[in-house]
Amino acid sequence: MGNNTWKRLRDRRSKAKRRPTGRGLILAVVFLAFVLAVGAFATVGLIGASVISSVNAAAPKLADQKTVALAETSRIYAADGTLLAYLHGVENRTIIGGDRIPTVMKDAIVAIEDHRFYEHKGVDYEAMVRALVRNLEAERVVEGFSSITQQLVGNLYLDRSDISVERKIDEMFLAWQLEEKMSKDEILDQYLNTVYFGSNAYGIEAAARTYFDKDPAGLTLAEAALLAGLVQAPSVYDPRLNAPAALTRRGEVLNDMLKYDFIDQAQYDKAIDEPLRLSKSSPFVAVQEPYVVAFVRQQLIDMFGRDTVFKGGLTVETTINPNYQRLAQEAIATTLDREGDPSAALVAVEASTGYIVAMVGGTDYDVSKFNLAAQGKPQPGSASRPSASWRPWRWGSTPGTRSIRRSC
Repeated sequence: MGNNTWKRLRDRRSKAKRRPTGRGLILAVVFLAFVLAVGAFATVGLIGASVISSVNAAAPKLADQKTVALAETSRIYAADGTLLAYLHGVENRTIIGGDRIPTVMKDAIVAIEDHRFYEHKGVDYEAMVRALVRNLEAERVVEGFSSITQQLVGNLYLDRSDISVERKIDEMFLAWQLEEKMSKDEILDQYLNTVYFGSNAYGIEAAARTYFDKDPAGLTLAEAALLAGLVQAPSVYDPRLNAPAALTRRGEVLNDMLKYDFIDQAQYDKAIDEPLRLSKSSPFVAVQEPYVVAFVRQQLIDMFGRDTVFKGGLTVETTINPNYQRLAQEAIATTLDREGDPSAALVAVEASTGYIVAMVGGTDYDVSKFNLAAQGKPQPGSASRPSASWRPWRWGSTPGTRSIRRSC
């Protein structure tokens, strides 16, 4: 080759070295994009971390919430253990341990209120999305998505009548924290001791006795399903006021229990046909020996105040002997048995102890609630002394509750 030819070849190779190849260009572009992406993600990450940190700082902390003392029903007993009366305010509740709540009741409430309860961590996102779609379609709130855990923290720490987004977010944060602190079984047990079932019945123990006059352990599948159905709208599904609606709702609970494999077809078929067997009335309104109960109630209020008496879950043991009480009533009835006879009262005191073993304050409490034995003016030297009507106080904790048991 000539010199000119070799010169042209050297020039081409020199230019080729100075120009990047197509692959080099691609690699350069990819590298630049990577650098820019990393920078962008870092920026977004910093912003996101800042937002999350800000939200966490503003979110409620479970540890900061006040300890909630649930109202509990007090009981008055005769000396032989006969229940004379319940004392409660707006909330009629007796807290019981989870071992006393039957599995059928737990299954019923989970099936109808939160069937994914054992799968989520406090908030059911599937239910949240489903409710959001339905509410957008209806252009109003037609479905909620509060899990059992959310309902519990809402009942304990928040105002559930507040339907704002802020309150809902607070509920979610507290639910997440509670799931870190308590087991699923503990959450479910506390929920069933807290939730409202209608007719002043708060918690499963009061509900089972209010509607069926039985201990929760004795609930049938149909009865458990009916109680579980009340939680959504207690007044709407009240079985004593609207039996058809209550039975329809019970059917919905049984359907969900079957759908989510809590029961089989045979159990469903038997329960769906079971008639509504309610107790004639709530045992919480019944009072034995009303003059005695009214006297004891006032003494307790004077000693401890109304809140403690009607919310403190007291167990009060009186010295009243039902047999002596019956004999005292018979003595008055057989002596003053004519029309126009005056009212009478009788108090029997055990001489060796000073215990009041019988107290009849009048002929008929429904006619006159004035207690002649306690409110009348006894003659000097009377053996009836209110201070001698109870045994000394004994203190101790009641199993399965957070209240203090006081027996007298």
